[in-house]
Amino acid sequence: MDNATQNKQVLKYFYKYRRATPSEVWDSLTEKNGLVPITSIRRAISELTKDNKLFKTDELKSGKWGKSEHIWQVDIRRK
Repeated sequence: MDNATQNKQVLKYFYKYRRATPSEVWDSLTEKNGLVPITSIRRAISELTKDNKLFKTDELKSGKWGKSEHIWQVDIRRK
């Protein structure tokens, strides 16, 4: 899956669920598309944040590997 496709898949996830951590997005996309590197999900989230389509909240949640992760949220004004 190329970067543009990953970005679209990640944004589609956020439009459906509104808020998530990178590992939550990773769990969902890996289940649907086979193994996707978590770093690719983080890159897509970073690019979508730079494009003002997502924003990082101050909220933290325990991640898949025991470390706290920030929750990102879709900016519904930019849909």
